[in-house]
Amino acid sequence: MEIAEEPRPPLQRLLALVQGGAELDALRSVDFSRVSIGVLVVEMRVNSAERNRAIRELLRAAGFELVAALSVWAGHVYDNVFLRVGHFSPRGLGAAA
Repeated sequence: MEIAEEPRPPLQRLLALVQGGAELDALRSVDFSRVSIGVLVVEMRVNSAERNRAIRELLRAAGFELVAALSVWAGHVYDNVFLRVGHFSPRGLGAAA
């Protein structure tokens, strides 16, 4: 008798998201239960505090942690780097079996 494994979401190691201000809408369209992204880079503008907060909350709820903010255009635009620790579990990337 074979034991069937539960289907797993597709693995994506890195996704960089630059949508010219539509990053929140793009992220809201992602079903994080159907795809596993390990590292997510999201462009955020300094003058969009409310949208940036909403992005951070959405990603935190999906299991991401903010690990770095990289200046792209000092004082204006930053790339925020989020890590989804669960993505790097034994089922996937780089972990010993």
